[in-house]
Amino acid sequence: MLVNMLLKAGLNASPVLISTRNNGFIKEQFPLSTQFNYVIAEVRLGTKSILIDATDRSLPINLLPFRTLNEKGWRVSAKDFGWVDIPAVGMENTLVSTELELNSEGTFTGKGMIRYSDYAANEIRTEISKKEEGFQDSFGEKNGWSIDNMSIVGADKTNGNVLINYELATTLSVDVLGDNIYFNPIIYQRVDENPFNKEERLYPVDFIVPSSANYIASIKIPEGYSIDELPENQTFSLPNKAGRFTYYTQVYGDKINIRCQLSLSKPLFTSIEYPDLRAFFSAVVQKEGEQIVLKKSDTDEE
Repeated sequence: MLVNMLLKAGLNASPVLISTRNNGFIKEQFPLSTQFNYVIAEVRLGTKSILIDATDRSLPINLLPFRTLNEKGWRVSAKDFGWVDIPAVGMENTLVSTELELNSEGTFTGKGMIRYSDYAANEIRTEISKKEEGFQDSFGEKNGWSIDNMSIVGADKTNGNVLINYELATTLSVDVLGDNIYFNPIIYQRVDENPFNKEERLYPVDFIVPSSANYIASIKIPEGYSIDELPENQTFSLPNKAGRFTYYTQVYGDKINIRCQLSLSKPLFTSIEYPDLRAFFSAVVQKEGEQIVLKKSDTDEE
């Protein structure tokens, strides 16, 4: 039906037979129609083409559902039939920006903004629609925060970003021990465990789409404290620029600024690439687990 509508609109459209992810990869060397279990549409505009699926209202027209991203499909056409690559056009993209103040009792207070783009926007839209009025409480509980004054922009649209603004309070990842305060500055989307705990893997690792998680924080330390330990700046990458991690801190007076980015530029890693991927995430876990240590400043006795 979708292809017919596109043809009636005067567009150069063709059906593309695919195998969904849960149906397995297509084996090109075996000419079996039973490999296919789904149909999407291709629209060709000059030298460019757009792949379209009209079954998910929460996705913009340029993004295919995850279930259809399975490497290749077969274009059905009288003259121009053949294999069609099905690339992941969008990303899992998030940006967190937060301004926090830490008090001497070990409580963070402040405000934050999270921007969800592409597939991340689709996922958060789905979550918001399911929770409706309870989303603020659910979001706070999931992250260990107390949330107030949450506002959401873009959740009722299919295109563009979703922006969530909020005020928060939390004691998460903060310990006050004597004259010292220990805390982890990454309070959202921290990688606590390596998802790849096996030394060897026989099958590829498939993230479905590339991803980029960005975290920016400005943290004001409590009066009467100084910085005793601060994580060192560090950057490391996967071979062939397949992934990159950056951790950067800078001190301005009584504020600590943190920038952290974890990005994967490709979604599929073979079993040969697995050891590098596993080591990469082990390094991410170790770095994101590092704490900042504050020490109570010496004061003269009155």
